[in-house]
Amino acid sequence: MQGSLNLSGRAATVKLRVAARNLPPGASVTVTDVMLQPGGAASGWIPHTTELPWAAGMTGDDVGGGGPVYWDEILGKPSQFPPMSHTHSIAQVSGLQAALDGKQAAGDYATNAALSSGLAGKANTSHTHSAAQTTSGVFALARIPTMDTAHIADASVTSPKLSSELANRLSVIESDLAVTSGLVTLTDTANFAAYAAGQEPRAVKKAGFVTITGAMRLLTAGYIDSGAGRVFGKLPAGMEPGGNTTLAFVSQASNNDRFSLLVTADGRVGASRYGPASSPVNAWLNIGITYQQVVT
Repeated sequence: MQGSLNLSGRAATVKLRVAARNLPPGASVTVTDVMLQPGGAASGWIPHTTELPWAAGMTGDDVGGGGPVYWDEILGKPSQFPPMSHTHSIAQVSGLQAALDGKQAAGDYATNAALSSGLAGKANTSHTHSAAQTTSGVFALARIPTMDTAHIADASVTSPKLSSELANRLSVIESDLAVTSGLVTLTDTANFAAYAAGQEPRAVKKAGFVTITGAMRLLTAGYIDSGAGRVFGKLPAGMEPGGNTTLAFVSQASNNDRFSLLVTADGRVGASRYGPASSPVNAWLNIGITYQQVVT
């Protein structure tokens, strides 16, 4: 047997195992002795007298070698030991399943930064606004408090909405107080005429009241009859009594005659004989009545 054994100067127990392979049937191998030669010596083999104690055969202690093996005594070992690619199940990693159970389920979730950015500048569900922040829309009347004179300094209203409303109201009042007038248009000139120049029937309107004055003369004797009477003119537009009835006013005529002055809801003016006598040609009819218009 020949070989090398590096003991690095340490005391050691050397065990050699001899194995024979591919021997013919019935063959045997006998090992009589083992001699060691110092690696650095040039004198040759150690004499037989220095033969090591020898124990033939193998025992259980011999299997697998014996004693510690030092790292620097291992020959041909690699310089690096990179890990091989491999996997582990969840059960093989201590505590992994419990850690996974405490995690959020997979999904599309906003981060804290995204939530803070998205909610920045948003109002709370319950919040209020000052009057200055309300610049459009219409408040329910129930939400607008009643304004008394104590809230109006020197009768000067600065709110644009209130100023506009007051202006509209004043316009209506001024329109009602304005005086308008116009002549009654004669529609039956064959039977009626103004009694004299300057006495043409005229209507004057103020604050919803209409007054008709003037004098007429009859061109056809006995033309005014009783009942429905005769229409002789039309009021100016906007001075109609309104409603749905005909107004009747008793007026004086010449020759002690009396008649009813009739004004229909749509503004037609006429006369109906009230007394027993029949009016002759040029008999005059005095007109002087006032009525209030019906607001619808």
